[in-house]
Amino acid sequence: MVSLVLTDSSQLTSDSQHLGIYLNFDRQKPPKTSKSPTPVPFFPQTSLVADFYQGHIGPPFERVAGSDISFVMYYAPWDAESQATRSQFKLVAQYYYKQVYFAAINCWQPLGECKQQFAKVQHFPVLIVYTQLTKGIQYKGVKEATHMIHFLSSVLHSVERIDSVNDIVQLMNFHDVVTHSELMLPRNAQASRNIAPVDHFGIAVVIGCFDFKGNLGGQGYHTFYTTSLKLLEKDPYREIGFGVITNVKVANELGIHLAPTIRLYLWNETLVS
Repeated sequence: MVSLVLTDSSQLTSDSQHLGIYLNFDRQKPPKTSKSPTPVPFFPQTSLVADFYQGHIGPPFERVAGSDISFVMYYAPWDAESQATRSQFKLVAQYYYKQVYFAAINCWQPLGECKQQFAKVQHFPVLIVYTQLTKGIQYKGVKEATHMIHFLSSVLHSVERIDSVNDIVQLMNFHDVVTHSELMLPRNAQASRNIAPVDHFGIAVVIGCFDFKGNLGGQGYHTFYTTSLKLLEKDPYREIGFGVITNVKVANELGIHLAPTIRLYLWNETLVS
């Protein structure tokens, strides 16, 4: 322990008289440290959310690995936003507990596994959905139950099946987005082509057509599906819809004769990939 003790300057050496203090090093007494508070449950035991308040990550991720879809809340018990989100997360669990595994992990407990594993997390809570095909989809929307329920619905129904041309129209009616025509070309390219940038309201859906014979759409569909999920991090309210055509007759009606084919549908144009 280092203590600063005031004394009479006449007792000090000439080199330290102008300081009027000396350092007394006490090596016999260990430094005093305060113990971290004992963790207590953050969610009530009656909650449908499994609360790992001691910061363990092994047990919850065993459940995550065995669940089709999981929703995990990483929290700090002292954090005001974590406390406010707690009640909303409970409501979401009550709505979707039959289809989704819900867990909460104290990621602030100093000796907890979560704190040691994710030491760089500075803002709480962090909400992440895990599926069998993704490493995690972070929810970045409003932390209210209605918005989170809509987000989970988009995860559960990330790609809609298209069985008719009318299904595309219905999907476009459901997903209302603002599109910007100037995003399709750089501004300098627009000027060189005499294209005036015009903002307009429109509807956008992405439609994929894949060969589902024998291998469930192959690698093309897997990429299409995982992309629809990962896009939710940028589009948590699912303003852009995704659909897949499995019927050859419907594909032919739309002029699609090769698989895989991906189309972006707007009200006023169609982009083909």
